[in-house]
Amino acid sequence: MTEEQRLLHLFDTGELPPDWFSHENHVKLAWLCLREADAPAAMTRVKANLRRLVAKLGREEKYHETITCALIALTAERMARMGEEAGDWRRFKSANRDLFQDWRSCLDGYYRPETLSSELARRAFVLPDRGLHAA
Repeated sequence: MTEEQRLLHLFDTGELPPDWFSHENHVKLAWLCLREADAPAAMTRVKANLRRLVAKLGREEKYHETITCALIALTAERMARMGEEAGDWRRFKSANRDLFQDWRSCLDGYYRPETLSSELARRAFVLPDRGLHAA
């Protein structure tokens, strides 16, 4: 089993340690899931696993629907733009440094802070409400 397969297995079984979940590792899990499936299927997988993890920890308030969906969508878009090169983690990370700052910086061009801090955005996906970054 490769390291990537092991990570996905631990993620799918809810066995990844909670302290493993940095912003970069959230993006990496999205990237791994997107390598195996299309965006809707990867989004379903990531959301279900994250929800299960926060429930297991008794920290349901940590899950944020809009941030999760937006980061998966951005990762999927970047992978599509890169084509075959996106299959290599180092290349993907190097070509998309902005995705790895923190989620606030990453989503700042898409969402107003008050939108992301809203209860609505936490429990339901909210469409971007700022001008989008130029591609």
